[in-house]
Amino acid sequence: MLSDSSALPGNTSVARNFFKTYKNSIKSRKYEEATKIKTELTDLVENNIDTTAKDMRSFGRKLRKDKLFLESILIFDAASTLSKKIENPENKSKMILFCVQEMTLTNHAMIGEDLDMKLVVKDYVIPLMRDKVHDIESTSSVSKQWKCLQVSWVLHHIEFTQMLVDQLKEAEETQREGLKRMDEVFGENKIKHQVYGTFLNNLSHVCDMTSRYEEAASFLKQAIAAYKAATDYGGHEDEEKRKQDMRRGGNETRGNEETRGGEEETRRKYTSRYEEAASFYKQAIDAYKAAIDYDRDEQVRKRDIKLSENNLRIVQQKIKLLVT
Repeated sequence: MLSDSSALPGNTSVARNFFKTYKNSIKSRKYEEATKIKTELTDLVENNIDTTAKDMRSFGRKLRKDKLFLESILIFDAASTLSKKIENPENKSKMILFCVQEMTLTNHAMIGEDLDMKLVVKDYVIPLMRDKVHDIESTSSVSKQWKCLQVSWVLHHIEFTQMLVDQLKEAEETQREGLKRMDEVFGENKIKHQVYGTFLNNLSHVCDMTSRYEEAASFLKQAIAAYKAATDYGGHEDEEKRKQDMRRGGNETRGNEETRGGEEETRRKYTSRYEEAASFYKQAIDAYKAAIDYDRDEQVRKRDIKLSENNLRIVQQKIKLLVT
């Protein structure tokens, strides 16, 4: 069972060397070298008959908890590759999906700690996640409906991550790809699946962020209808999630209808509020720079400044969209 790096095949120094070399390759943008390291690690672990994809996934979670984010991405990617050890083809594709989900959670945590990691996620991690689409499609002895659902959820994690790193155009393309796949495989029954409503909801969000308010309202209404019709919410907890999805969609729809009813007035209102927010972010940045009570933790100061600077850029982008 993999509980720490010493549990990897070989010995502790070998494991640490893999992690160190991989991390250095990523940080220096040598992504081909990082891929080779991942392949070497996967081959090494695969030869250990007792090591499973589930073990690797658990190990990756531990690394993420310890804030070893790049190392956890390496392990989750290797775990996905090790899914080929799983005999049941449906469980195999589920494990690939689970590993992509873990990557998404790691991306979110990693960017929360260091906004500069957005570039790594854009250029390296998202392409890794995209590879998993092909891996699931290559799975044999499963129905096209099963494949479509697993692939669609992978695409959801990709589009969510693309929104996280401000790739709105790419996120919309992925969302529409997911909707198209669902339509081609399920036809009218696409609305019975939760992931279809999720695509519509997130597509509405992208439209809202790019000032396409009528489209946003339309997609939200479709998302609510899909959430109501979905038959794959299972159990009490999932029913609560269905209600939560519908409530969120309903609130956003009302907001978008108000926008459509008085778009010019709304544009002026939002521009004013964003300009006010931009002013506060600028003041916050100055305050963080001047603060004398960070003691020796300059990294916290830098993080706070970067977070405010990123929020300021987002607000300024929104102002630009509203006034053009």
